[in-house]
Amino acid sequence: MGATNFEHECDAYDAKEAFRTISNSARREYGEDCYNGTISTCSFGRVTANTYGKTGKVTPTSMKKAYDFIERHDWGHKWYCDAIDCGVKEWHVITLKKVPHTKATVQFRTVFTIMVDGIPYGLSSAGVVDYAYYASLTATQASERGDFKTQAEANKELKRLIAHGKLNDAHEVEIVKRTVPTSGKASNVAIRYVRDTRVLKSKPKSIPDGAIVKELHTYVLYGWAAC
Repeated sequence: MGATNFEHECDAYDAKEAFRTISNSARREYGEDCYNGTISTCSFGRVTANTYGKTGKVTPTSMKKAYDFIERHDWGHKWYCDAIDCGVKEWHVITLKKVPHTKATVQFRTVFTIMVDGIPYGLSSAGVVDYAYYASLTATQASERGDFKTQAEANKELKRLIAHGKLNDAHEVEIVKRTVPTSGKASNVAIRYVRDTRVLKSKPKSIPDGAIVKELHTYVLYGWAAC
């Protein structure tokens, strides 16, 4: 059982989020082996330093300081992942926006359908049900095939099919009275909310009512993984 060092850069709202992001990516690529030599074999330790200046922003200088720190401290401790905060990359102004949610008001009609093995006959070929074709249709498309306005019309068509040898005893056949959708229009029935994020490169001077501001930091994660 040995150890190998690692370094990763990640943009996140906090260091633990950065650790989870990189660890999950490593598991997807290398699996769950506890000796796979990646960050996923480690537990999260702590934020050991910050290298940004008075502005609080990430810069090439803050990134260089982070890697110098890691070298001086020999990549930390075995089986732990520590983090260095290199500064803010972006500010995210997050609000919830109202969006009208629509729902269709649908009209229906009554039809009589010849069903073969539970599927409208119009979806079958010479009495042989094409299940792949049936599965590919929407409910509206399916309802428009093999339907008759009256039971008398359905009975007449069923007799014709039997007389021409289109159906045989191997199939379960019945005439079903169904209510199917025909047309409709949309009307507003509710309000839903969606998240809207505005990305800024500098700290906002004012915040809209109901909004929150989150800082996206750049972190360098480092440590020794089990291998």
